[in-house]
Amino acid sequence: STAESVQPIVKIPLSGDSVHINILFEPTVELLPPSINTRTGDRNKGLKIISVAKEEKNLEVDVEGLSGRSYSIGITQASKIISVKGASLEGNQLLFDVPGENNCEFSRHAVIVTTK
Repeated sequence: STAESVQPIVKIPLSGDSVHINILFEPTVELLPPSINTRTGDRNKGLKIISVAKEEKNLEVDVEGLSGRSYSIGITQASKIISVKGASLEGNQLLFDVPGENNCEFSRHAVIVTTK
């Protein structure tokens, strides 16, 4: 399993009056947190992101939602996506249905996003 975020540490010995540092960052596909629109007393029906792991070119996402319901997750850098399994890609959204018919129980669902 890999870390869910990467936080590089750079140690540079300082010598002389100034140091010039260039950091090249290549953006990748990221999930945006689902928006939560609830009021006090509402039923628990929101999507839960259980885990996200990057394995080589795959972004593996485990979610939990009410069976039989449709959900969407916003993403960044959609142009870097080659394929999606367990969801469909529409613009900057991953759309999917949680399998099952009982709209009262939470079920797990897996989405795999393959990037360039």
